[in-house]
Amino acid sequence: MKRILTVIVALCLIVALSGCFSHSESKALYVPIDLEPLSLDPQIANGYGDEIIISNCFEGLLRIDKNGHIDFGVAIEYKISPNGLKYTFKLNPDACWHLTAEHKRLLGNEGYDSFDTKITAEDFVFALRRALSPSTKAPYAHKLFSIKNAQKVNKGELSSDKLGVKAIDKNTLEITLEHADTAFPNALTLPIAMPCRKDFFEKTKGKYGLDLDYIICNGPLYVTSWAHDSSVYIRKNKDYKGKATVKAPLVGLIINKDLNNRLKLLTSGSYDCDFVDAKAVSLLKDASALNLTKLENRIFGLLINAKAGATANLDFRKSLFYAFDKTLFDKTDYIGGETNSIVPLGCLIGETAYSSFKTQKLKTEYAPEKAKSHFKSALSNNNGEDICVTVTCCPDFRRSVEQIVQNWQSILSVKLSIKINEVSDEELIEALKQKNYEVIFAPIESDFSFADEYIESFCTKTVSYESKQLNSLIQTMKKKTDIAEKANSLAQIEKHIYDNAVFYPVFNGYTYFATYIKTEGLYFNNSKTSLALYSGERYE
Repeated sequence: MKRILTVIVALCLIVALSGCFSHSESKALYVPIDLEPLSLDPQIANGYGDEIIISNCFEGLLRIDKNGHIDFGVAIEYKISPNGLKYTFKLNPDACWHLTAEHKRLLGNEGYDSFDTKITAEDFVFALRRALSPSTKAPYAHKLFSIKNAQKVNKGELSSDKLGVKAIDKNTLEITLEHADTAFPNALTLPIAMPCRKDFFEKTKGKYGLDLDYIICNGPLYVTSWAHDSSVYIRKNKDYKGKATVKAPLVGLIINKDLNNRLKLLTSGSYDCDFVDAKAVSLLKDASALNLTKLENRIFGLLINAKAGATANLDFRKSLFYAFDKTLFDKTDYIGGETNSIVPLGCLIGETAYSSFKTQKLKTEYAPEKAKSHFKSALSNNNGEDICVTVTCCPDFRRSVEQIVQNWQSILSVKLSIKINEVSDEELIEALKQKNYEVIFAPIESDFSFADEYIESFCTKTVSYESKQLNSLIQTMKKKTDIAEKANSLAQIEKHIYDNAVFYPVFNGYTYFATYIKTEGLYFNNSKTSLALYSGERYE
């Protein structure tokens, strides 16, 4: 049966790529994703495909509504103690897990028939303990560090039963924090805080989230098929008892890395939505079939690998920064204006744009004499031998990068050898993800609406650089509850990144959230991975 289903779904993919979906028959939605999900285990999810499916197929204590406000999920009410340290949640007694016939293979007929589908407070206790256990290696464990003893548990210094979470009864959960954190409710909407059923998890014997049989959902949709290397289909969950309004009967997430092909299929109506490049949209002859929402979520800049080869030397990195002349960039190469910030224009602190705070602004400096001095020190550290480095860029910026490179070589002497590595847009993004570069000119895109979440992700997942001071600055920022103080902390992080010659911001960029003109109701908040597919409708 499973093999037959896989073949059927694979055929659906072929139809998808030919641009011939029959939306009028099923009202299904079709959405492209870059890669197959590595795992649909909420506690270890890490990537757009994983997280977008989980955010539609699981529901935590709280959720974010279409207006960007915190709303109830599995919880139907919660109270916060006067000192802000204790959260008490009352759970919806009707909330339940969705069992499918596929689960009989895992549970057996008897286990399937006797399985109690009710969600309890223990499902959240187990999930949060597991999320912070060092053996789980959850990439977003830090999102829960405000919980009492969370960091010590995550480091293995305390057992997970010492975490500040406990079930008072089946429908009452208590969470105690280490320190007051006004952002904590938002953390509870993320995949890492989704519930996990202990007995089901243990039945999977280490395969939880890795295939259709090993996933049990409680959200507006559930995973109904998974054809590896081609697609994942998620369907309306008839057992869902939460507040979200579910309109989409079926959503097909189609794996397609070809960005040009994706845009073509979107404009033809074969896809219902996608996040698309602004320049690609500007080159369309006719964009009338698309509804476009502009997202000021990109910064184009120079990123230097601080852990590899010659670029691991701070003096060499500083020599490149001080010899970097932004005026050499051809303005016809980009759409957005120049910037001195590492944070995209669309990122917020609270409900205010980070760019509007009166912080100490980042000051980039073109200083050839300083560049020469630092390069001299770098040469000395290299025993006087020539320094060789490769700069990676895409075709759009080859001309501008060549001018920058020529200027570097003119200022920094013949002892510097620079090679330009021109790659496709897709290869550029992959090199950035894998940190497989020495120097790279690339767009850094924010998946987050909030500036503090963006900068934390940028520092921990994007840059190839680490320092105790940077970690300390991030932790300080996270503890700030006043938005002006948080903005000042963020500005200090920006300065640290620039002063250590890791990222040089050049200009702002943006993308679009594009929907086909006959598709309505889709929305997202805080991050692209929160895209509410369940609320979408297709009209023919």
